[in-house]
Amino acid sequence: MTRLKPVTIIKGVSNMKIGGGINIRKVLIGIQFILSIGFAVLVSLAYKQYQYALNFDLGYNTEAILNVELQGNDYEIVKAAFSQIPEIESISGSAFLLSTGSTNSDYAKLPEASDSVVVYSMRVTENYTSTLGHQLVAGREITSQLKTKQMIVNEQFVEKFGFENPEEIIGKTFYYYNDHRMVVGVIKDFHYGTIYNDIQPFAFIQPEENQLYLTNLKLKSADLPATLEKIDDAWSEIDTHHELQASFYSEDIERTYQTLSSSMKTYGLLAIIAIGISLLGLLGMAVYTAESKIKELTIRKVLGAGFYHLVALLSRSYIWILVIASAIGIPIAVYIFKTTIANNIQYTISIGFWELAGGALMVLTVAILTIGSQATKAALTNPAENLRNE
Repeated sequence: MTRLKPVTIIKGVSNMKIGGGINIRKVLIGIQFILSIGFAVLVSLAYKQYQYALNFDLGYNTEAILNVELQGNDYEIVKAAFSQIPEIESISGSAFLLSTGSTNSDYAKLPEASDSVVVYSMRVTENYTSTLGHQLVAGREITSQLKTKQMIVNEQFVEKFGFENPEEIIGKTFYYYNDHRMVVGVIKDFHYGTIYNDIQPFAFIQPEENQLYLTNLKLKSADLPATLEKIDDAWSEIDTHHELQASFYSEDIERTYQTLSSSMKTYGLLAIIAIGISLLGLLGMAVYTAESKIKELTIRKVLGAGFYHLVALLSRSYIWILVIASAIGIPIAVYIFKTTIANNIQYTISIGFWELAGGALMVLTVAILTIGSQATKAALTNPAENLRNE
């Protein structure tokens, strides 16, 4: 502060310069637009990542799957009641919902081996893999007709235990979850976790008593509200103490990524505030510049300067501010995205030109229109009036 000249301060902040003779007003406007463009790009990336998570190919089908909480009721009784509804195409039971963040794991090994492998798993009934559309590459589904405890494994399981192809592992017995279990089928790898997790060895195993918490219903209905009403009526006959607790798989997936949604909304609010402040500052600066150069513009116009020449004269310095702000703000936004939102995500979006340019172009377009409106107004002013007033 002691280095500032009193005369400069008295003349106003618009005349104050910093290192290199740069106008302090322009520096402040540039900082505002760095924040505005950065937040706009960040919102664009967060939205893309959120949509990517919701539409992520899980490797199985979640469409038209209604998950009903058993709430302590016997699965077989619930299954029998729902089987009477013709719009229910398939029924199965499961311990929890895959791809929503819930996981179980234990060590698995061949009986004669000493080494073991961590294997994730879920307890399911027969028909589960067909109800959810899992692709069998070898063997068959779990069946209740065999007394032997069975398991269906994924391709990562086969690879981890050193088998060259899925057919070789069919019929092999593994010690898993305190029991010997025979592999009866192999399914294609799928995303049992979320986009935050990579794929590891996984197995579907049969449930013990009271280890099922959900009934999975695959619906095929032209009148969904009527079908849901039938399901509610069937539930009322089974359980008079609890209301039906059911949700579609797609809704459960959406709730899983609530954190991404919240981040997107937070950055969106900050972007709106930053852009609003920046545009107000830019508008004020454009008005000030037009007023301060009214003599120059009038004389140039009298001497034959065209409309576009005058607009370019007023807008040129601001356009450079916006370009420099974009060059700084976009890399900062990408860095923040990678170190915060996408930091622990295994499956992220590929960041291309439009992911970066979309938000920045929106801010730049509004800013250019703001500058252009004032430049146009100044360029269209009657020279005679300006000369008389001045």
